[in-house]
Amino acid sequence: MRSNDRSLRKSLDLYFHVSERSSTFRTEVAAGVSTFLSLSYIFVIHPFILARIGLEEHTTLVLTVVVSTAATLACGLWVRLPFVFAPGLEMSLYIALVVVPLLKLTTEEAFSLVIVSGALLCCLGNRHVRHYVIDSVPHHFATAVAVTMAAFLLAIALSFIGVVDYQTGHWTIAGLTNAGWAATGCVVIILCELVGFRPSVLVGIMVVAVLAHSRGALANSHATSFIPDLSVVLSNASVRAPFSTIHLSLQAAQALFILFVLSSYGSLSKLIKLSKGTTIVHRGDIPGVNRMFVLDGLAAIASGTTGNSNVTTFVESGVGISVGGRTGLTSVTTGILMVCALGLLPFIDLVSTAAIVGALVYVGVQFVPDNDALMDMWIGEKITVLIMVLMVLKFLAIGIAFDFGLFAFCLMSWIKPFLASPHLPGANSSNI
Repeated sequence: MRSNDRSLRKSLDLYFHVSERSSTFRTEVAAGVSTFLSLSYIFVIHPFILARIGLEEHTTLVLTVVVSTAATLACGLWVRLPFVFAPGLEMSLYIALVVVPLLKLTTEEAFSLVIVSGALLCCLGNRHVRHYVIDSVPHHFATAVAVTMAAFLLAIALSFIGVVDYQTGHWTIAGLTNAGWAATGCVVIILCELVGFRPSVLVGIMVVAVLAHSRGALANSHATSFIPDLSVVLSNASVRAPFSTIHLSLQAAQALFILFVLSSYGSLSKLIKLSKGTTIVHRGDIPGVNRMFVLDGLAAIASGTTGNSNVTTFVESGVGISVGGRTGLTSVTTGILMVCALGLLPFIDLVSTAAIVGALVYVGVQFVPDNDALMDMWIGEKITVLIMVLMVLKFLAIGIAFDFGLFAFCLMSWIKPFLASPHLPGANSSNI
């Protein structure tokens, strides 16, 4: 028996490269548990967000768990990297608060665009295609995308507490009650983080939700039955989001562009940021990066097919990596535990708008690149990022921000060599 155990352990070690990446089985499992506890909040927030466009919350949770679990297990077993998959909060918000209400697309059209963006992502698994689509674009643009996504989440948080109404462009000092609940959630999250309690965001959401419910402050909640009818949930899941014909329009093209940028550059920035300085990187490269893009695309296709926003490489992967996770065993552990998220079904109806603001702020902070990435930018690039952020905070114009940023970064990559030339009067290459 012991011989069989040792043989199995050795086989797993070789397959997942545990020893090669200076890790241990215990560390990998612990990292997977920590990752699940940290990302568990998304299974409460995501259904609440998509409910704003008329999708039933319990059904959304079940479908989210199924797709997220499958993609995370595939990442562990196929890609063998410690990254996990879950709905991208920024993409859920973009569909629920911009694509459907502002761009006037139907939910079926929005999810069809998710499927198309997933197909495009699969193409990035070919390194030649990726070179022309991503690698040929100035690499600092990925940093700009990350900063802009952080600003987008902050802008949504401001709208949720009533500081700004982006449909009218009106800024107010209203919403003090919601602001108080939001601040309570932020404080709870910070306190949990300080004591190292991993499900800090989920706890922050639930504490505010329960307190607000007890005080009758759930104006934005729509609790009906505490125990969902699973037969209804499953019947709804079978008819979600049939593929819709996408009418060619400027709005559809803009939505597809944003979904693709959020997925591709968002995933790329997460992979680079979270792998930097770890044994995951081998000879300057992240092994399996081609498979990661294919898996990202397949997860998006599965999401859109089931009537969901993009399931993608999740930012909370950094939690497992920070505690030592280096291999696919971390992802496998997290994927198995994701099934436990179905236990949150009875609690979804308690969630209110103010309860999730703290989570938006927390996730937004996670998107901010490290100081080195920001300081490495040329002054012109920093100004471009600032303009992109202001566009989002003032007008929620994330599409225009990305269009402007991509054009500006490409233009600056062309003119910087001329500005750095010592033959030009006043050229100062040290600033580039």
